[in-house]
Amino acid sequence: VHDTSRLAVETAPAKRAQSEAAAAPAPQQSFVPFGGVLPQLPGLGSEMKTISVVLPCAEERQNALNTVERFCRRTPGPNLEEIIVVDDGSDPPLATLFEKDERRLDKDPECKVRFLRHEQTTGLMAAKLTGGREARGDVIAFIDCHCAPQSNWHTEILQQVSINPRRMVVPAITDLDLDTFDEK
Repeated sequence: VHDTSRLAVETAPAKRAQSEAAAAPAPQQSFVPFGGVLPQLPGLGSEMKTISVVLPCAEERQNALNTVERFCRRTPGPNLEEIIVVDDGSDPPLATLFEKDERRLDKDPECKVRFLRHEQTTGLMAAKLTGGREARGDVIAFIDCHCAPQSNWHTEILQQVSINPRRMVVPAITDLDLDTFDEK
């Protein structure tokens, strides 16, 4: 034997709420794209002109020196906002190696090198976050600390991000000859 009086009492408020909801105007639903909505900032959607190169480096030593030199020499000055070397606990600190290197890339105004340091190794993602938070360019390029770009490597990246600021652009990375620090 089923007691239907209790069932009727429990469902009546639910039916009433459904009919009231149907009579009320539907709330406005707005489309939110994946990743959220970009704030309306001055210049948003305009041409991206500068790039910050973030190099997370842990114990890279000579590779860090060569990578900074290649990005410095192969990125035009007006487009290179800065090269940020995030030293992720290297011993000795990378800034010390740059100070002792005869090229003195750390003092070269064309290279625009800045050093950020983690006293202890925290890992690749933490190093990228540290550099990304400090970057000032229109676009941030996170690059491994053992890469050598082609001349004008930045051109397509800036163009593609100018078209769509939400775009993630991944450059083609080829084999690197460690003797010459250029593509094989």
